Amino acid sequence: MNSSELVKRAIHFQNPDRIPIRHMLMDAALYEHGQKLPDLYKKVKGDFGDPAPVKIPKPAPKHISPDGNYRRIEKDCWGVEWEYIKFGIAGHPLSRPLDNIGNLKTYKPPEPPRSSGKAFADKKTVVKKNKETGYCLEGWINLFELMHAVRNFENVLMDVLDNTREINRLADMIVEYQEGMIQYFIALGVDGIMLADDWGSQNSLLIGRETWLEFFKPRYEKLIKPVKSAGIDVFFHSCGHILSLLDDLADLGVDVIWPQYASNDPELLAKKARERKMCVELHMDRQTLMTFGVPEEIDAAVKKARGIFGNNNGGLIYHAEIDNGFSFENIKALLNAFKKYS
Repeated sequence: MNSSELVKRAIHFQNPDRIPIRHMLMDAALYEHGQKLPDLYKKVKGDFGDPAPVKIPKPAPKHISPDGNYRRIEKDCWGVEWEYIKFGIAGHPLSRPLDNIGNLKTYKPPEPPRSSGKAFADKKTVVKKNKETGYCLEGWINLFELMHAVRNFENVLMDVLDNTREINRLADMIVEYQEGMIQYFIALGVDGIMLADDWGSQNSLLIGRETWLEFFKPRYEKLIKPVKSAGIDVFFHSCGHILSLLDDLADLGVDVIWPQYASNDPELLAKKARERKMCVELHMDRQTLMTFGVPEEIDAAVKKARGIFGNNNGGLIYHAEIDNGFSFENIKALLNAFKKYS
């Protein structure tokens, strides 16, 4: 059974030979550990295509101040100015184009990539090659997170609660852009498309579920429908406590949920996912276990998670996302445990 078939069988509860593994090589961790990190990844095979040849990233000298601190400021295609103060770590908005909602009258969102031309043909060749060695997952399709990137977070929450004309227009503008991105990924012939919005705090949803159902669910439905029609798997990443949304995400057609392990009761998460035939992409707790734990604790935690989430007919994917701040011994312990308990 090759990796592509293995992942598909795991997603659809069709008796995979083992639990598939997805690797993510994060810039901050690569910078911290150097070449030994990708070398380690090669020893524990992933099932989502072989990582491209890795060049260890380094901060540009112009972003290092005389006191040795890192600072980079960059404006994205949505007009958001981001400040990065640690190399390889996500930044925070310095300025947003729609903090003054009146600017929406003249605001122009970016254009999604075209499904034609040389750039598209080159990307399609890469996708085809990736599918020869594993399952091809693309995308990071978000709605809520783009809304509070271009406009202050608290104002977005209040606008949604008030159901203002402007916030509906902004949400629909983003959905239209993401529909173009989805059509681009469908044209590439990928196996799966990732949607991603963080909906939870550590112990509850960020907004009331009824508001989510009224404002966001119909828009997600609009995004997910063409993916399902194309026979492509839907992944959904959401950090925080999201147990109360699992049924709604399953109703939308989400095939794989990628939650934050430490913010959700594992037993309840596993029970609900199995009931709804929704595969769980599982990465172990990074907040405490991977940062402050020891290899023996990591091995025991993966073994326990395997017992909670695993069953012989599928429904589980191991996710090896490595951040900075993890000791190399802990990283080795995680990958070895994934292999050991697969």
